[in-house]
Amino acid sequence: MGKGSNTTSTSSSPDPQAAATYRNLLSRAEGVASTPYQAYTGNLTADVNAQQNAGISGINTAANYANPYIQNASGLAASATAPINAGTIQQYQNPYTQQVVDATTAQMRNDFGQQQASLQGNQIAQGALGGNATGVAKGILAGQQGRTMASTVAGLYDKSYQQALQAAQQQQQTGLAGANAQAQYGLSGQNAALTGATAQIGAGSLQQQTEQQKLNAAYQQYQQQQAYPYQQAQWLAGMATGVGSNLGGTGSTTGPAPNQFGQYLGAGLTAASLFMSDARAKEDIEEIGKLNDGQKIYRYRYKGQPGVHIGLIAQEAEQHNPDSVQRGLGGMRYVDMDEATEDAARRAAGGGVSAQPWGGGTGWIPQMNIHGGSGAPHAPSLPSEKSSFDAEKMAKGIVGVSKGLGELD
Repeated sequence: MGKGSNTTSTSSSPDPQAAATYRNLLSRAEGVASTPYQAYTGNLTADVNAQQNAGISGINTAANYANPYIQNASGLAASATAPINAGTIQQYQNPYTQQVVDATTAQMRNDFGQQQASLQGNQIAQGALGGNATGVAKGILAGQQGRTMASTVAGLYDKSYQQALQAAQQQQQTGLAGANAQAQYGLSGQNAALTGATAQIGAGSLQQQTEQQKLNAAYQQYQQQQAYPYQQAQWLAGMATGVGSNLGGTGSTTGPAPNQFGQYLGAGLTAASLFMSDARAKEDIEEIGKLNDGQKIYRYRYKGQPGVHIGLIAQEAEQHNPDSVQRGLGGMRYVDMDEATEDAARRAAGGGVSAQPWGGGTGWIPQMNIHGGSGAPHAPSLPSEKSSFDAEKMAKGIVGVSKGLGELD
């Protein structure tokens, strides 16, 4: 087999209409490509609107809304939680306590005097007046009266104290409750203000989003406008894709190297009376008969070539008649069929091959059933018919064919 590769170059001229289309497309593409960059001058981000500004201002104001209330509540809580002392309790005592005590003691003294008078009257009635018994009785009564007065006065003061203490404690709780309420009022007012301001910001954000969508739409339209010329050029390029093959040019095709034996075969068939029969160029070689001089006839294929041929083997022909074989490219042997069959043709008269239609002589050529693979039989085509050697000599030299032949070239 041959080595290397086979390169074929071709060239063609451009179609005028295709060339004009491409020139127009290139001109438009160059125009688009030379367009300078244009920055977008529109607003890309929606600004903070009035509604949002009002909400922000409300948040700033409401952020310190509860401070005064909390300060007041702290003062109230501090005052309410101060320790309760005598001075504090006194502030809550009934201012009429002393008057009540004085009135009560006066009434009790009056009652005590009546009791002493009654005791004395009883002593007189009993005839004990002036004796020691009367003095003892008065002393006992006076002691009882003193204890009663002291107990009564102490009870009045204690009651007044307890009432004052209870009032002070109640005031303390009231102060704490008031402080808590004060703080809650401040915090509630602040939360309400913040909620309102936040709502304003939310409403403003909705307006801002709507404005941002408008800005985005405008920017997208700008981008589409900038991209439109490039899209058009690309579309035209797609439309003109099929025109490229009509612009002509020069190209080359590289394929496998031609079969060496095929080259030799071509040279052999066109050279005067030379036929390449080297065994190295053949395959599927089968003996099918002999010439009158005893040389064997073979059926074979040339390596890498289609079709079946019949002929001699150069190495054998060289042994029979060295002058009938020549060497060519690569040392391949070529058979001069004229020279190789000269002896067989001379013996034709004594052989069994009829020279008709090639000439005189006797003999016979059996009918050959030629099969092209699995196809129907058809008439043979001897290689001698395609070459320039003497077919008459070849025919005269054939004495028999022992096997059916395939398709012959």
